[in-house]
Amino acid sequence: MSTTLVTGATGNVGKHIVSSLARAGLPVRALVRDPRRAELPARAEAVAGTSPRPRRWNPRCAAWRAST
Repeated sequence: MSTTLVTGATGNVGKHIVSSLARAGLPVRALVRDPRRAELPARAEAVAGTSPRPRRWNPRCAAWRAST
């Protein structure tokens, strides 16, 4: 099963997408500025990075198949 990368995962829309995917039991990675401060569901994996600078994204984001 593919993992979904959600950018803006702690924003108004992104947090609902992350929660819905996690509740459905789907693998989800949440791109956040500070993983220590991100309030995410237990099933979501927080990954440090920012959308405008994809080259700085954590290497764990390298093989995503879908993003929002």
